[in-house]
Amino acid sequence: MLSLLSCSNRLFYSHANVIFSFFFRNSAMDRLESVHYYDEDDDFMDLALSLVPRPRSARTRYPNFDRWSEVEFFHRFRLSKDGVGYVLGKIRAAIASADQRGNPVSPEEKLLTALSFYASGSFMEVCGDRHGLSKSSVCVIVHQVSDAIARLAPQFISLPGCEEEKIETREKFHRIARFPGCVGALDCTHVKISSPGGDDAEMYRNRKGYFSLNVQTVSDADLKITNIVARWPGSSHDATVLRHSSLWRQLTTLGHDVILADSGYGLTKNLITKVRNPSTEAERRFNESQIRTRNVVERSYGVWKRRFPILANGIRVKLERTQAIIVATAVLHNIAILLNERLPEVDAETDIAVDQTMFNNIVEREEMGEEGGVDHRSRFISYFGSL
Repeated sequence: MLSLLSCSNRLFYSHANVIFSFFFRNSAMDRLESVHYYDEDDDFMDLALSLVPRPRSARTRYPNFDRWSEVEFFHRFRLSKDGVGYVLGKIRAAIASADQRGNPVSPEEKLLTALSFYASGSFMEVCGDRHGLSKSSVCVIVHQVSDAIARLAPQFISLPGCEEEKIETREKFHRIARFPGCVGALDCTHVKISSPGGDDAEMYRNRKGYFSLNVQTVSDADLKITNIVARWPGSSHDATVLRHSSLWRQLTTLGHDVILADSGYGLTKNLITKVRNPSTEAERRFNESQIRTRNVVERSYGVWKRRFPILANGIRVKLERTQAIIVATAVLHNIAILLNERLPEVDAETDIAVDQTMFNNIVEREEMGEEGGVDHRSRFISYFGSL
């Protein structure tokens, strides 16, 4: 009996040697060959089974376009089905899988997976469970889709170019509080991120104590984002972000048009700030109009972050991947406005998270103005004094 058992053992080991040499690397074979004797057949089987890779589990994927009603779909993905279809038409070729083997994820499901991530701000593993995908698959998909949408920025994020666009923009701003010649409102907002780690991590900690990027935008009267810079650490001052951006150079090309900004920014001919301490009725009227008109940029942040709560709840990806997600959501924000998409309802927790990111990194100082800035603002003040 012992002889038969020993023979069986040797025969099994011989066959296993051939099988494992085909499926496994040398390190696994070394482990097998280092074992010369087994007290029980079960000992050998335990070792053999421990070397067999786990089979890939097939997850159930859900046809999200057909699964939800329009209301449920909008709640989960922050865009209507028509809106998602419009975006999909812009990026389908960029996100389609080149190899159709192995049951690849469709462009539709890729886009919906990314939208679900933007809408929830939850961990990728949770997002994967909702879509029948692994965490690693969600990670790849989110970055692929974000890059594809962010590349649409030149098409959907730009200051008014032709004279017709400028006239329309001026008229819309003028309707708010009668401020003439305005083509945009400038400010910065914080987007919460995970600690980037490393020696420079503390640069990303803002004055509220959490890690963020200080994102600069310009908004138009429709709350669309017409310029965006999304790379500066949370501790950076708003004026520093502006002076190192391409927008700073663009200001000189605006002619008689102006962009409105908070008084923490320097006053220039084309960047008009409020009067710090108004002393005349004309200055008070000017300030009232400037503040009401400039408020569109604050409102745009509220709409943007409530549509995509990941911006307030926190983007939990590597720092180098964060910028594409921020720009992608800005593109989607503008598309939603262009398509007249309604604003999703948000819970109280998201509202609080949004409010906590709405502050400025402004350095309080004596009012400073570049040559020509004070004179140009004086003409606006005279205009309001004549009303």
